Amino acid sequence: MPQVIEIEELRRRLPIRLNLELKKMEELHHDLHQFDTLVKNLIDTINIEEDNLRIEEGNLAKHTRHDKPFRCLAFSPSNAASNEVSGTATGGVENFVAGKKNIHMHLCYLKSYILHIYNMIILILKNLTYIIYNL
Repeated sequence: MPQVIEIEELRRRLPIRLNLELKKMEELHHDLHQFDTLVKNLIDTINIEEDNLRIEEGNLAKHTRHDKPFRCLAFSPSNAASNEVSGTATGGVENFVAGKKNIHMHLCYLKSYILHIYNMIILILKNLTYIIYNL
């Protein structure tokens, strides 16, 4: 049996329903725009990381890394005493020092990046200056 609605009732309900649907459509367009922006940003981020990867895998980076290995590494004695390399669980130190020629780097285990780079010539000159001024 078909639904029977009076014309006047339908004319009264229709504009209300139209407004509700238009608001929903505007919200969906807004959401679509936000998702579109998010996707474009993620694509840009992926492209940047792919460029970084290409640079790291390039001949220059490989030559630089493999040609000059670290000559000296210094780890925290508290990490060794607690039989843990990273020092995260036992309250040790999460960093180590690596050196080659006159450059020494302070590196982080967990974040995999260089915290500080020290040029030993500059450090020696600073120490000599300190010693001379304190004589």
